[in-house]
Amino acid sequence: MLHYDIPSSLEADIRRFEQDLADFRAGRLHETAFTAKRVKMGVYLERNYTTYMFRIRCAGGILSPQQLEAAGELARKYGEARVHVTTRAELQLHGIQEEDIVMLLRLLREAGLSCLGGGGNTIRNIVSNPDSGISPQEVFDVQPCAVALTSRMAAEPDSWELPRKIKTAFTSKTEDAAFVLAQDIGFIACLDEKGRQGYQVYAGGGLGAKPKAAVLLQDFLPEEQVYHAVRAIKNIFHQHGNRKNKHRNRIKFLIHKDMGEAAFCKLYKEELARVLAQGPPDLQIVPIDNSANCNRSIALEPLAAPAPGFALWQERHVMAQKQDGLYAVRLPLLLGDLSPDDCLRLTEFLQPFSENTLRCGTDQNLYLRNIPQRFLPNLHKLLTACTTLSTKPPLYSKLVPCTGAQTCQVGINRPRPAAQAVFKALDQADFPLPDDVQIRLSGCPNSCANHWLGDLAFYGRVRHIQGRAVPTYNVLGNGGSQQGQLQVAEEVG
Repeated sequence: MLHYDIPSSLEADIRRFEQDLADFRAGRLHETAFTAKRVKMGVYLERNYTTYMFRIRCAGGILSPQQLEAAGELARKYGEARVHVTTRAELQLHGIQEEDIVMLLRLLREAGLSCLGGGGNTIRNIVSNPDSGISPQEVFDVQPCAVALTSRMAAEPDSWELPRKIKTAFTSKTEDAAFVLAQDIGFIACLDEKGRQGYQVYAGGGLGAKPKAAVLLQDFLPEEQVYHAVRAIKNIFHQHGNRKNKHRNRIKFLIHKDMGEAAFCKLYKEELARVLAQGPPDLQIVPIDNSANCNRSIALEPLAAPAPGFALWQERHVMAQKQDGLYAVRLPLLLGDLSPDDCLRLTEFLQPFSENTLRCGTDQNLYLRNIPQRFLPNLHKLLTACTTLSTKPPLYSKLVPCTGAQTCQVGINRPRPAAQAVFKALDQADFPLPDDVQIRLSGCPNSCANHWLGDLAFYGRVRHIQGRAVPTYNVLGNGGSQQGQLQVAEEVG
């Protein structure tokens, strides 16, 4: 199965939210109470207090070309005319008017998309490395498990009423290719001595103002028990999570501050045994076929000769898959944005290649897969006609800003204009630009751009200088995943 099952209760949830919105607009529901209901539906009020942002779940980062086109058309008709790829490998629409909220939720549902759990104290989007299933270096494909887990979690009512949010990630490689150790719950693919597929299980990671690396809970968990492990952690969080202090209510505080690592690990093993004894069904993990395009007839005529610039583009952005003859392509986005026209161009091009061709990355870029080598010149020609894809060196698409104070109510600085100023300076640089440097800019300490994971990073802070509140940036460096370990960036100024 390529996509997760949207919960059958979603239409009832939308009807309930429609009534909540009507009560709020009529003054029968207090703003604070409405906010709690709204963010759980993935709908955020923007900084202008007039328009809204929608956050659309993409389990495992998976998105079909048709869904991308649908999001682009909704952005064109009702929003800011841009589709934004987030650092949680999902989509955002900005500039939505209040009177259009409920209609858009239903239109997204028709496209097989949902915003439920896009915010609030919920199970957030479950992510994986975007090359899972196609990387020659992987242990096995983890995306089917991420999709199956999303379907199960989305169907459970208590997934939307947690003490605080839970972020989960899978990586298909032995090294941490999805920043698993920075998540509330993380799974690293491995095999046991019999060759069975399973995971190392981690919990208690997180970024924000107090970054922590996750701790190892289990050396090997059979893949069919992934739901049981998450259910056990969710039970513990429901029972022991801090519901009073939002600054201390993530799983990382439960492990690193309140209970301690040893006590939490012991409780996890006990709760996992209880869950297994109760006998909930295993996840229905359906493999994703990434080899279909090896031999399938594709209704497209290959270009006779590549366009100028093809060789450099191929060197920068094209990777050979483990499926012989198929290739993956990074689509570098400036600031993570794609125009509705480019959404349509990509959809029309990808249609002959099936719907299993597109992934969102946590670096705010898109990734194509399963493209036969003979069609790479066609793809390159198509991408040169796109207006929101970067044709500049890879460093430009490796600069990841959050939305910041332009739209976010808690933002201090404006990282997107700051990033554009950096681009302008880089355009005039008289030195070679490195390809492998990740730059991250967060507008506040909340780490929406994952600044603790950057080679070079910045996050917004307010300082009082001569009696005035001044927005500034703290400077960090040397963060990321190094030799399988989470390296939290160091503050250097």
